[in-house]
Amino acid sequence: MSKKLGVGGAFVERKNSFESWDKILGTEQTILDFWQWGFSDIQSNSLRGIFDEFLVGAAIGGLNQSRIEWDAFDLKY
Repeated sequence: MSKKLGVGGAFVERKNSFESWDKILGTEQTILDFWQWGFSDIQSNSLRGIFDEFLVGAAIGGLNQSRIEWDAFDLKY
C-alpha cells in the first residue's frame, strides 16, 4: 500500500481490496451496506464532482494516488 501525506499531516493509505461482505467492527453491517447506503448514487450532487475527477484521472493516467478531500489540487499528473 502506498502512503500519501494528507491534510494536517495525516497519512492516507489506499486499500488495495476488500470483500463486500467484510463486517464493520461492532455492527452487523458490511462495507457493501455502507457503500450502498451512502455512495451508490454517483449522480447525487455531492458525488458528481468526485466521479468527474475519477473520469478525468482515468483519462490522463492520474489515479496512482488516493484522493484526498480538500487537498490543494484534485489530481497529480
